[in-house]
Amino acid sequence: MIEMLHGFLRPAKRIALAGALLMAMSVAPAAASTVIFDTFGPGTTFNSSVGLTIGFDETNRMAAVPFSSPTDFQLDYIMLPMTYISGTNGFRVRIFTEFGGLPSSQVINWSAANVLPVDETPAIVTLTDAFQTTFEGGKTYFLAVETLVTPSWLSWHLSTTTTGTYLTRIEGGEWQQSADSQFISAFRIVALGDDVGSEIPEPGTWALMGAGLAGLAWLRRKRA
Repeated sequence: MIEMLHGFLRPAKRIALAGALLMAMSVAPAAASTVIFDTFGPGTTFNSSVGLTIGFDETNRMAAVPFSSPTDFQLDYIMLPMTYISGTNGFRVRIFTEFGGLPSSQVINWSAANVLPVDETPAIVTLTDAFQTTFEGGKTYFLAVETLVTPSWLSWHLSTTTTGTYLTRIEGGEWQQSADSQFISAFRIVALGDDVGSEIPEPGTWALMGAGLAGLAWLRRKRA
């Protein structure tokens, strides 16, 4: 009889532990990032031998690529492969709204102070958004890169899989559209994820949580 009782209590302990663990998992929020727009190849591959050259002998030469999302999102970070040669405070990254098919008002700006120059070897630059700027779904935005010193050149490396349209301009001049046959520059827009712990548990989850609570209460009573 005593052995049967112990056999019954052992599952109760397991239920108590499982229920307690499930409760902790369901209460603690876990944020997960979501890729909103991506022109990289598999993983983070890109064409390291060819890129959109933005520099030459002109200061403030800029290139911009459009992107959009079907839903509203808060920006977590962006990634883009760059090569920069000569000069200091090499380049700046900005995001603009769209008006009439062209970049318009500035939404966010990564200044030269937090965009470090990269050397002659292509490198993926990651820029985070501390303010988690909100972008509207269904709206077109432009990701733009520009040089800040002269003479120098900056190369924004191209996607290995995607073709598209980009725009270029020199400060004070007009935006010019490239041919559609050009490879688009590689970049990735990543949104801040939702707290999955805020979701409402299913009935089965509630049942297991209840069993866990009951088991914990029994263990506390037994120890007392």
